[in-house]
Amino acid sequence: MSTIFDSFERKHDFLICVDSDGCAMDTMDIKHFRCFGPCMIEVWGLHAHEQELLARWNEVNLYTMTRGINRFKGLAIALKEAEETYDDVQIDDLETFLRWTETTKELSNRAIEEVLAQKESKSLRMALEWSERVNVAIKKSSGRGKIFHLKVRKQDLQLLMLQQM
Repeated sequence: MSTIFDSFERKHDFLICVDSDGCAMDTMDIKHFRCFGPCMIEVWGLHAHEQELLARWNEVNLYTMTRGINRFKGLAIALKEAEETYDDVQIDDLETFLRWTETTKELSNRAIEEVLAQKESKSLRMALEWSERVNVAIKKSSGRGKIFHLKVRKQDLQLLMLQQM
């Protein structure tokens, strides 16, 4: 797998790398408020319980010890709780997705695609669709975070912002 560093060309004596996902920039909240939670509501058609589910999504992903949990682990918690909490919510094939989140070596779109190439699963297909929609929504909203201010001369260093999707 190639990374941004494969093509990196040194131009200065100093390189500052910043993880932009909630540390230097306030991006975690906006991504969960506008992308992760809303895309879950859309993909699974959970509009009847939207407010409650979004509040719980944000609690799990932003305001508890599970802050920063992998997107698929957070989704597994949210979908399982939705099905257990609301009588009118039935997530097709949920057990397959839950089992995958507990057993896979890699929690990623690529890992889901590999499983789907072997055997179709409605829940994994929907999780992949959700994750891809999240990525699109994040790209559309990029550039809204506010970076901290550096008091250095830009000609003395290179600055590289890192963001994983």
